[in-house]
Amino acid sequence: MIHLKEEYNKLLDIRFSTHENWHSVQQEKVLPIFRQEIMEFLDALSKKLQTSSDIRNYPDLATFAFYCRKANLNKLCKDYPVLVKSQLGRGITFHIAPSNVPMNFAYSLLMGMLAGNINIVRIPSKNYAQIEVFLNALTSLQKEKIYKDALAKVILVQYERNKELTDFFSSICANRVIWGGDTTIAEIRKSPLPARSYDIAFSDRYSICILGIESILDLDDMNNLANWFFNDTYLFDQNACTSPHTIIWSGNRDKLSQAQDRFWNAVSKLLHTKQYQLQAATAVDKLTYAYEQIMDNKIVELKTHENLIYRANLAYLKGEVFDSHSNCGYFNELFLEDLQELAVFLDSPKFQTISYFGVHPVDIETLILDNGLKGVDRIVPVGKTADFSATWDGFDLIQNLSRNLTVN
Repeated sequence: MIHLKEEYNKLLDIRFSTHENWHSVQQEKVLPIFRQEIMEFLDALSKKLQTSSDIRNYPDLATFAFYCRKANLNKLCKDYPVLVKSQLGRGITFHIAPSNVPMNFAYSLLMGMLAGNINIVRIPSKNYAQIEVFLNALTSLQKEKIYKDALAKVILVQYERNKELTDFFSSICANRVIWGGDTTIAEIRKSPLPARSYDIAFSDRYSICILGIESILDLDDMNNLANWFFNDTYLFDQNACTSPHTIIWSGNRDKLSQAQDRFWNAVSKLLHTKQYQLQAATAVDKLTYAYEQIMDNKIVELKTHENLIYRANLAYLKGEVFDSHSNCGYFNELFLEDLQELAVFLDSPKFQTISYFGVHPVDIETLILDNGLKGVDRIVPVGKTADFSATWDGFDLIQNLSRNLTVN
């Protein structure tokens, strides 16, 4: 057994664990994927979260609770009819969650549990209210003493950047799941893994949104579309990789301005209704970024809706416009005569999600397949960019976090 020095244990805040020590964690057994007792535990967690008085204040928490209900997990299990018979966990999975998306850690944990693993999750150091509600639900389930075996697969820790702690958790894991920027991933990879272990890394990526001009003008009511767009962008202050930073307009150029005005006015109205708060420092950062784009001749026009929406009309479509970006309501905009013009632009693994409204997803799929593009793993309707899936960034998490038992 590999031990953690006591001096480093003092730097570690164990937020949840049923184990007395790390030796016990390393002795824990793996399970077959989609084990019934794990499914029942996750369903109980879903119910506990849904009955929390705080859940209505946190849409991302409510979405997670809805995702891990038993009906959805049974549906997910049906996607793996062959693997269920011969696939089981690989051991300890060490998850490093991003600091800017509160509930990301929960989805990573969920996949690790469904894949049959013991999970050590480094949750964000920032004290998000959603995480506290989640921890309270776990503690409540622990007191019921029904889900002892399932809870033994859950270890949640917090610590500031510390290579010795990361070295230890990396040294005992069979999988390491890293959510973070390129710099963060490079730093964590300095902590070596056992010979048979491997990383699954989710790095900095970009997303775009394609809007059909005629479809927006044909809408009787813009409220739903504005809400969907808000959930994709402002809900996470555009910090999630799934949040689009560039809006591509497609359709009749003569009606472009009319469609843009209708769309952005609806979004602006919604932001006021929801009382979206923009910090003074963020407003300054957005303006500074806009000036930088103007000085670099990347944009030809800047339009604003107070400080809540910045719209930068791009001068051209090149990958370098994504070398950096702002957030909290800063959007690049571009009209394209033909979506085929996106082909060169998207030929980079940096591109993750394309959301769409008013264009056919098959046309986008064909564009990617026919041109053999290296970028884009997801094509989803506006409002669905943050919806989690067992296949994320092109990785099938259930399959990649488990191992196959071959019998001849």
